[in-house]
Amino acid sequence: ISARALPHFPILMMATTTRAAALMDWREQIGILISVAGASALAIAGVLIAVVRKLLEQHRASRERLTLEKLRLDRAVNNMTQGLLLFDAEQRLVVCNQRYIEMYGLSADVVKPGCSFHDIIAHRKATGSFTG
Repeated sequence: ISARALPHFPILMMATTTRAAALMDWREQIGILISVAGASALAIAGVLIAVVRKLLEQHRASRERLTLEKLRLDRAVNNMTQGLLLFDAEQRLVVCNQRYIEMYGLSADVVKPGCSFHDIIAHRKATGSFTG
């Protein structure tokens, strides 16, 4: 029988592969995505740490400037030759210099920030330095 005499049959070829082989590319892509996500998370964490450090540094510097300004104000107020009282809108003492306490012979335990104008006048009456 010659090759011409055989009927023509379609040739079916089937290639098989294992599940692991079929998913290998997908696993590689997932691995890359996980690596990129991890690197991105580390980069974001690094930026956040840098921002927090900068904010803490600025806060510390501001606190130091405020402390220095408060010391300067305290020195200026306490070196005045006049007595000084400063009250807030609710008539509570905010600032009192030592000279005021000395001028009227008052107690620093009574005349201190937070006490009321009425308390100071009552204390002055009690010590005899206010006759009004």
